[in-house]
Amino acid sequence: MRQPLIARLLLTLAILLSGALVAAAQAAPQASEVAQAALPARIAVVHAAPFAVDTTVTVVANDLLLLDSDFDFGELISYISVPAGTYKIEVFAGSLTLAQAAVATPVINESVPLDAGKDYTVAAIGTATAAYPLDLLILDDTTVPPASASAKLRVVHAAPFDPAGPTGTGVDVVTDAGAPIGITNLQYPNNTGFVTLPSGVEFNLKVVATGTSTTIIDLDPVTLGAGDIVTVFAVGGANGKAPGVLLLPFVERAPAQLRLVHAAPFASGNATVTVTLNGQLVTNSLSFGKISFYSTLPAGIYNVQVFAGTAATGTPVINTVLVLQDGQNYTVVAMGDNSATYPLKLRTLVDDDTPSASATARLRVLHAAPFAPTVAGTAIDVVSQAGVPLPGLTNLRYDDLVENYTVPSGVALDLKIVPTGQPSAPTIIDLPALTFNAGDAYTVIAVGGANGQLAGALLLNDRALSVKLHLPLIRK
Repeated sequence: MRQPLIARLLLTLAILLSGALVAAAQAAPQASEVAQAALPARIAVVHAAPFAVDTTVTVVANDLLLLDSDFDFGELISYISVPAGTYKIEVFAGSLTLAQAAVATPVINESVPLDAGKDYTVAAIGTATAAYPLDLLILDDTTVPPASASAKLRVVHAAPFDPAGPTGTGVDVVTDAGAPIGITNLQYPNNTGFVTLPSGVEFNLKVVATGTSTTIIDLDPVTLGAGDIVTVFAVGGANGKAPGVLLLPFVERAPAQLRLVHAAPFASGNATVTVTLNGQLVTNSLSFGKISFYSTLPAGIYNVQVFAGTAATGTPVINTVLVLQDGQNYTVVAMGDNSATYPLKLRTLVDDDTPSASATARLRVLHAAPFAPTVAGTAIDVVSQAGVPLPGLTNLRYDDLVENYTVPSGVALDLKIVPTGQPSAPTIIDLPALTFNAGDAYTVIAVGGANGQLAGALLLNDRALSVKLHLPLIRK
């Protein structure tokens, strides 16, 4: 799954290098073998292969772990902690399920050894031509931290812009005025290694064809922060993908935070469930409409099983894989009523605990209320009490998610939820008037509407352990 840590194209090869470039960084810091072996390996995945107009791929590890089923050119999966070992990484054209991938032929199939305590980036590169075959570029990201008042940067040339082959892809990095800065004739698929740069200095650079003034990538000015470690991929240049850059910041190892939400009206009454991670009990008392507090967990890959009732016995009603990345906060929502239309599942949300912009609050809205026989029938609008729709919160259907919705702080919002296009129809959910403080960030989840569970809403504070309200249905 793509965690939301997607880097943006056309950002900062400007970080690339300056006249202050020094020699490549040294190898990984020394550590005892025992301590190193106790740490998992980490892997980041980058899609830098402009092999077609539609570059959507599915990435699978060891036949069992679906890393992403909708992975497109210019996107990345930030670091995932995994046990050390050798992994079979397969890349399939198109968006596939695990079952479909099991009988499909991968466009890339390689074994990738991952050592304990080390960090790696695996980049899909190439155009599926003889000059640029599809391949995995494996990079060792382990490096010592930058010295005080400095940063580190590595540049990877993954842009196959010359149809004749890599020898024609040489580039120089120069200032906007054309002055050289020490990087010349960097060719596909080579990289500079990690180099040390001063932090707090603005770089204003461009990438030109080697020995010429022909600009391939013109870059926005950028300033690196102290301690930053960044890999920049030059990408594109084939099949309609314009040359640009893709940024992968290094993320320090840190635990993840996880909270659970029971929004699955699969039974009447409490509909209590038991949840385990890798066979270890997390809770055996999570009832419908309830929210757990955040729990601190090591980053990594977990098997999540959800059982109906108060014990982890019998066949789980949900059995899936959950990937927790370093330093991220997650909300995992159990959804569905266990019908063919609304099967039980987990929806994983990455929580943003940063404050919203000045004089505003930030909302995230998830529709998890299966109150109609069809998904189309669950379409709703969020409107004022007078029936005026809120722009951007209309025609929301089951499983729809709206993120980064900004509302003014200090203003009472008195809203209700109605069928789409019917502001005068009977109210589905009547929300109490809510006033948000400046900087607040909340998640609102519409729930219920099946098996006797009244439709309502849950309110979760994304900047605190958990604040929860269950707002019952008002129907006329």
